[in-house]
Amino acid sequence: MKRFPVLIGVLVLVLIGVVGADLSVEEHVVGQKVTVDDAGNYWVWDMAKFNDLNYSEQITAIDDLGDTYGGVTGNWHMATASEMAGLWSNSAAEISSSFGPSYVDHSWGSTDYYWYGRYDEPGWGYHLTGEIYNTSSLNKRDLGTSSTNDSSRLYYMGAWVTTGPGATVVPVPAAVILGASGLFSAAVGLRRRRKSSC
Repeated sequence: MKRFPVLIGVLVLVLIGVVGADLSVEEHVVGQKVTVDDAGNYWVWDMAKFNDLNYSEQITAIDDLGDTYGGVTGNWHMATASEMAGLWSNSAAEISSSFGPSYVDHSWGSTDYYWYGRYDEPGWGYHLTGEIYNTSSLNKRDLGTSSTNDSSRLYYMGAWVTTGPGATVVPVPAAVILGASGLFSAAVGLRRRRKSSC
């Protein structure tokens, strides 16, 4: 029975340290959700923040996020092709359930969701878009527009925005309290164990 507090403390610490597989959505700041991939990269959940903008306007909007967004501090930027490759190792269903769509179509009485977002392909003179339609398919295609005059198809085009590796997270207060209680329980259990052995 004396080992119970120790076991509870260890269990709490293990649960806090577990990193979810694939993609997960977190909200460290109210109203600002971020998606985390299994490589530890953070992504802006709300793709619609960057639609109705051309490429240069999107870059400005991303810069306006600052270094910290959603409680995550890092180098927020439009994703590169290699970063997109890592994200797209997940299924279309996983990705579409982990991001807010950039466009919603209610035409013809149906509800269709689109995840359209630009990402950078440096050196090619144009930008690509990651496209998911209705969670069932995942496609890549180039926009065929230059980086200096990228003004087509603005009404639904969002952006894939990430920190890349090395981001830091402001701890959620509840998680801090839970972690502290776990450490306290473990310390109390060890102290009682030492007293009983004397």
